Amino acid sequence: MFSYIASPVIEAISPVNNKTVNESDSIIFYCNASGFPPPRIEWSKLEDETAVFPAGKELNITRVNRTDSGTYVCTAKNGVYPNATASTVLNVQCKFILYSKINKG
Repeated sequence: MFSYIASPVIEAISPVNNKTVNESDSIIFYCNASGFPPPRIEWSKLEDETAVFPAGKELNITRVNRTDSGTYVCTAKNGVYPNATASTVLNVQCKFILYSKINKG
């Protein structure tokens, strides 16, 4: 019997280029990979090694804030070396509120 294995390959990551969103918006990242056995998709953030994200083809970030800005990495793993990676950058435009002080007196 012939046994077939193939290391993972990232077929697509979305958004492809830098993505800019407004603070409090939501964003979904997508990562699709192939290989045999089918790869597991994991997400990480370059600027925050302690961040933990659920595994899967989609990474959904709701109500983004300025600390969510950074480079997100999709890693496909299936036990066959090498793993495959792709990345995309999220920029968050912060909301600024201007307060004026009114002098009384």
